[in-house]
Amino acid sequence: MMNEPINIIHSFVEGKLEPAEMEKLLCNNKELQAALDAVEIHNRTSGEGLLCYIISKNFNDLRSIYVIQRSLADYLRSIGMPFTFSSRYDDLLEILASAQPKWLSLPGDYLFSMIKEFGISKNNGNLKKWIKDEIKRRFVYTNKPPKWLQGAEWPIVNGVPLKFIEQVENKTMHDISCDYKFSDADNKIKIITQIA
Repeated sequence: MMNEPINIIHSFVEGKLEPAEMEKLLCNNKELQAALDAVEIHNRTSGEGLLCYIISKNFNDLRSIYVIQRSLADYLRSIGMPFTFSSRYDDLLEILASAQPKWLSLPGDYLFSMIKEFGISKNNGNLKKWIKDEIKRRFVYTNKPPKWLQGAEWPIVNGVPLKFIEQVENKTMHDISCDYKFSDADNKIKIITQIA
């Protein structure tokens, strides 16, 4: 019989416990905190312990959740606890990688809201096709999508992606820089500046 902290970790690694619930437990369950506090995982933690390593991650970001799940799986392996690793987050990352265009990097919380929406929609298509279609529908641009100098920073305000208007070289700076102009439904403008 597993003790409570191991049972919690086991449930999360096997995909039976949602990230939001795991985050709550990590913040509030003293036994779970104690079980992870002094644990070191090779190539993951570097003296701070597994608890600090995990709580420093963003539980609303798919990539972070995948790292958390892998770290906890490494912990279970280190104590000889058998488990069946859920490929749910790995599968979602693969779907996202193939569905998302290069000019977009969906924030984890927005992606999760899309996945939940897909789960309750009447759409019978597959998730990858649905995400591709929804990206085309939601992330609108005037002529062409942005060519980011750094990582994609498409603004989303109150759950709604802004419309991309144009990209203009910013000549006020010494380095190569661009201003990316977006607008909302009320034609309020938001400019994002990136420097190469």
